[in-house]
Amino acid sequence: MSNESLVAIIVALIALIGTLAGIAVNYRQWRQDRNAERSKKYGAERRETYKTLWDQVEALNASLRRNKIDETQFTELVADLNEFMLRKSAYLDDNDQSLTNKYIIKAKQFHDIVSKSEGEAEVVYGMTMEIPPQILNSAADLKETHQQLNSLRDKIIGKVRSIIAE
Repeated sequence: MSNESLVAIIVALIALIGTLAGIAVNYRQWRQDRNAERSKKYGAERRETYKTLWDQVEALNASLRRNKIDETQFTELVADLNEFMLRKSAYLDDNDQSLTNKYIIKAKQFHDIVSKSEGEAEVVYGMTMEIPPQILNSAADLKETHQQLNSLRDKIIGKVRSIIAE
């Protein structure tokens, strides 16, 4: 084999290695871009899921406050909310359904306590306003349930805000 043949083979091998390296780099970049696009789409869908979840939860809470739903309607709305969370569970963290249900049940419990009070608390609550501390302090169960309700609400809001801000 002559020197010229050997040089030609080495040049061809270098060209082949360069071509393969270029293909590998481009393939890697393409995979990274594709994964980034998938991640971006998933993040957008996750944020939308949390926004919708928050809207549904607070719509149910507002309906309770305005006495727009009875026991049967409440049960149906909670079932609808749970169905939504079941369908969107790929976007929700594991404990979100439990936290959401605790909040809704606590909102219903608070609604029932306020409804039985038949006083200023019921009027202010029905207008979806914050119940003043002096009214809350008038009944221990009202105050305690209100604190628990607000604590759960703060956890959900914090979670929703953190997801939306991603």
